[in-house]
Order: sequence, then C-alpha cells, then structure tokens
Amino acid sequence: DIAIPGITGVDSSDSEGDSSAPGRQVYTLEVLRSELDEFGQEFLLGKHAAYGDEQLCHLLTADGKALSYADGETQCSGTMDPASKTIAGKVHS
Repeated sequence: DIAIPGITGVDSSDSEGDSSAPGRQVYTLEVLRSELDEFGQEFLLGKHAAYGDEQLCHLLTADGKALSYADGETQCSGTMDPASKTIAGKVHS
C-alpha cells in the first residue's frame, strides 16, 4: 500500500510563497484512490482544482510520503502525512 486515499491539501501561495498576491485563489489536491496501471504498477489517482477547474492526475510518490505531479499547466510537490491525512507543499504554475 503506497498511501491512504482521502488525503487532501490546500495551497493558495505562488512559487515564492506569497499567498496575498492579487488574483491568487485556493488550490486543492485530493488523493482519490490507488490503482494499477496496464503493467500492474500501483499509482495514486488524484484530483486537483483551482480557478473553477478540476482535473484528475497521476501522482508520483517516493518513500511513501513525498508526492509530486506535473501537467501542461501546473507542477506540484509536497509531503503526505497519512496520520493527519494532509498534504503540505507548493504549487508552481
């Protein structure tokens, strides 16, 4: 088991950590479940949302706690805490 589904995180800061920048909105990331890909490798399915847009994403994990993903618009990296079911990290767009 690589993580506990239901872990969520929120970040409203930019890559410099400024959450008061004009136009910034709350960003959320939720771990939905773990799944197997076509090769039988386990991965986490997540959902990220900001600015009225929600998208599913494959989350990369390392050591059971480090978490990251990237798509055409957003890069996210952070650390999961399964005990409190939270993610702390940064969003880079």
